[in-house]
Amino acid sequence: MHDAQDKVREEQQDVNKAMEDARVEMEKYRDEERQKITENQEKIQKFRDKMTTANEKEKAKYRDKIAELENKNNDMRRKIDEYKYENETSWQKFKREFNHDMDEMGHSIDDMFKDNVK
Repeated sequence: MHDAQDKVREEQQDVNKAMEDARVEMEKYRDEERQKITENQEKIQKFRDKMTTANEKEKAKYRDKIAELENKNNDMRRKIDEYKYENETSWQKFKREFNHDMDEMGHSIDDMFKDNVK
């Protein structure tokens, strides 16, 4: 009987350790992604500031794009802040999709800067 109780205790400790490791990984990932989101916002603001000296045609061209990027960046912040860990499979799926969306956003911001240089 003692052996069975010890085995259950050990298994519970393994589960607790795995859950703690997952929580630590998730918080580290969140911190990293929040930093990227902040950097995106800074880039968008820099572009917005640059547009104050542009002519009306350029301002009109980029106004909607800037608003779209700000909304997307805010959505990404909300997603990372509101995500609740369910299990390892959903966590990996969330990270894969979130990384894809962040990459697309980064490319959109970079493309906006490149388009403006022309």
